[in-house]
Amino acid sequence: IAMRHPPFVVNLPSSAAVVALIALLYGVSSRAQPLDDRHVVLERLTEDVTREVRATYALLFEHLGLTPLEKDALFELLAEDELARTWLDDKAPLGNPMDEHERSSRIAAIIGDAKLHEFSALERNAPSYWEVGVIGALLERNGVPLTAAQRDGLFEILMDVRDRVSPSPAGKILSIESLERAVTQINEYQRHVVELAPSVLSPEQVVYLHGRYQDMSYRRFQDIERKRQEAADGTLDVDTVPSILVWSE
Repeated sequence: IAMRHPPFVVNLPSSAAVVALIALLYGVSSRAQPLDDRHVVLERLTEDVTREVRATYALLFEHLGLTPLEKDALFELLAEDELARTWLDDKAPLGNPMDEHERSSRIAAIIGDAKLHEFSALERNAPSYWEVGVIGALLERNGVPLTAAQRDGLFEILMDVRDRVSPSPAGKILSIESLERAVTQINEYQRHVVELAPSVLSPEQVVYLHGRYQDMSYRRFQDIERKRQEAADGTLDVDTVPSILVWSE
């Protein structure tokens, strides 16, 4: 299985939950892959990492006031490090991940020391930055893209709701009960976001967002039902499941 080890942001969606989705979507097996298959897996994984990094950091970079050249260089650096932390077939990482000192030094070389400190502060809000990115992509695909003002307003909503209702489980998902608690947290988080969304989104945009949240809620319900059946069959393995994702495609 392609294993992702998120290097810098707690609760960023590049978690074990995303690993499970990558495996399901790409059909990656834990058995050794033929060379051609491994090449395809690596290509797709690289694309996934790049999309994820861009979704997470696009708005953050704008808030930081980076130039286009700085943005491109920093996107490339962060994607490179994230990919380096990926394992294939549990054998070895694909590269040499940066430690905290090297990462800070290389970021400072791109944007300067002053902006490095601001970057570090903004990066604590990476989960909300990421979700703004994926919601923006959803709305753009449906022909109702976010304006810059809407994007900033949505970011503030996500930050506010996340402070009040964390969508991230406090620990590992090791039982049906802990899975249910995690899903309840996510459902509550998304309910509050939808309630506040009309203050910045158009009615049509809210419909698309609510529809996606409803679809994800239904998938989480199905996941729990499957896990209950596995528990009854004695085959339960609740740890690391797609259900705990705040967002899924």
